[in-house]
Amino acid sequence: QLTKDLATVPGVTGVTSAANAQRMEDDDGFLRIDDLLPQTLTPDSIAGARAYLETSLLYQGGLLVALDGSSANLIIEVDADTPSEQLSHGLQATLARDWSDAGLGAVHLVGGPLIDGEMRDTLHKEMPLLGGIAALLILVTLYLHFPSVTGALLPLLPVSTGPAWARGRVGALSG
Repeated sequence: QLTKDLATVPGVTGVTSAANAQRMEDDDGFLRIDDLLPQTLTPDSIAGARAYLETSLLYQGGLLVALDGSSANLIIEVDADTPSEQLSHGLQATLARDWSDAGLGAVHLVGGPLIDGEMRDTLHKEMPLLGGIAALLILVTLYLHFPSVTGALLPLLPVSTGPAWARGRVGALSG
């Protein structure tokens, strides 16, 4: 169910897990493609899938299931045009609902789009504080070099009027 739910997250184009992976074998010169796991699981089918995962060149090295069997991986393919924050939030919400909140264990997300989304979230949260601290440090430094209120604020006049003029120009040009 988790694989199907992750596939519905906006921006996800494909999900591969042990639940939907395919078994590819040579059958007298023909390529035979079957599901890795049958619809009805038995101890023999699970043992056969584990043996196939350990020897298959496509899945070897613990790509879908860890070599010691302690964890499983999902390969999630995403659309590059989807905003990374939207993708990150959608995946985390689905994983929390279907896995973590159900008490099935820890979830660890990796990959470029997820890291990008997390970095953007952090920047959105932290930039007002960091910007305020930087502005305060600039004012203190200016006051120490020019020990008067006018001396500290006068150098900031061009810095503050420049963006205001730019916004006015953009507003005037855009209609």
